[in-house]
Amino acid sequence: MDIEINKLKVEETLLLEESSKEVKEIYNMKAIFRKSKINSGKYYRDEFGFYKKVIEYIVSYIKESNMNLLEALGFLSYVAHSGILSYDNCPFEFDDDIQYETELIGYSGAQVLTGSGCCRHLSNFFRDVLRLSDFDVKYILNDVYEVEGLPYNFSSQIYGYHLYMNEFCDEDNEYVQGKHACLLFKYGKNYLVYDPTNLTVLYVDDLKAISLGGIGTMKINLSPSSLVLYEDFTYPEMIEFIKGVRSSEKFSFDLETEVISLINKGIEKGKKVSENFIVELNEMVNSYREYRLARLDGSIHLKYIND
Repeated sequence: MDIEINKLKVEETLLLEESSKEVKEIYNMKAIFRKSKINSGKYYRDEFGFYKKVIEYIVSYIKESNMNLLEALGFLSYVAHSGILSYDNCPFEFDDDIQYETELIGYSGAQVLTGSGCCRHLSNFFRDVLRLSDFDVKYILNDVYEVEGLPYNFSSQIYGYHLYMNEFCDEDNEYVQGKHACLLFKYGKNYLVYDPTNLTVLYVDDLKAISLGGIGTMKINLSPSSLVLYEDFTYPEMIEFIKGVRSSEKFSFDLETEVISLINKGIEKGKKVSENFIVELNEMVNSYREYRLARLDGSIHLKYIND
């Protein structure tokens, strides 16, 4: 989105009045997004119905297993990336060329069920599952401004190798400009960011977040205004929320081992799911995929629903 507020520095967005043109622009974008979400919810209600069954099934397992948020993040990472959601058991494939018109606007988490997508799809999928599991997570856009080496991630526990962070590779020493969707949440007295695309957890330090573990580092700037666009926040409410984020305790690195351990514990729970869980999940995913492909190739024609 090339809008005026994205041209401001992160700190500058917190100094705006609600009556400013930049904030009005965000509200306008929010209204357009909400309208698109309502319309697509009517037009694609069958696809969304299949998608809802899938996430409800995953949520039921998370709740029955009494997972905490970090365990649920690990479990969901395994489910999303390992191939369980793929008809041919292939790992999730990163694809940032998907066009908005071929996905479900407002319900883009459903794109994950096709076996490919990018950060916005994975982050929406994770948020949909985690919120239905009664965890408080926020969908937030970030500016990735540095990737040094290979930051610690959980891909070796899922794929058996270290994930190559190809999303951030750039001709200019791996420095990038642009928005990257992640999840923001509170753990204890600290705020953390989880990147479902690159399977990396970051600790929040003021308006920045820095990856945990390993010898490499991934650094991002939080984009607070995205909370207004994608959450039910007014601009003043967003300011208050960000004040809470900024005033939270500095991350205690005594927690680093605990955070990594719990996410890995969730991944192990994913590896131990029963064959029945996988079969039933695959059946629901394939029902969605078959219907979606039929819609895209024109073999299913539905009249637009106006009511």
